[in-house]
Amino acid sequence: MDKRRFERIKVDDCPAVDLSDGNGFFTGGVKDISRNGLRLTDVSNRLNIRTGKLTVVFSANGKNFKMNVRPKWFSEKHQSKSIGVEILNVPTGWTEYVMTKEPQNKEHDPWGRISLLN
Repeated sequence: MDKRRFERIKVDDCPAVDLSDGNGFFTGGVKDISRNGLRLTDVSNRLNIRTGKLTVVFSANGKNFKMNVRPKWFSEKHQSKSIGVEILNVPTGWTEYVMTKEPQNKEHDPWGRISLLN
């Protein structure tokens, strides 16, 4: 069963992010995003996710989104790991940015079928 409140959106250009566990600074990539989460990839195994909270800076379209996040899961492979995180403080503009990446499907838009004019 999927526990996500919002659909994941794949990020084609895999932007780089800066991360901190409070003790060090690292870089990683982003595989997908949602209104309240991210999937981070290619993160150094030296990043300590057991701190319970991380700081992530995601840069896109000339804007920097600084977020406090909580790791929800992780997967380690060789020298790097992938981490699914929940955004604890959704920054101003983040929801709008994600909405620009969401698929525009009028079949699932209830307002697309309703006319307010008589």
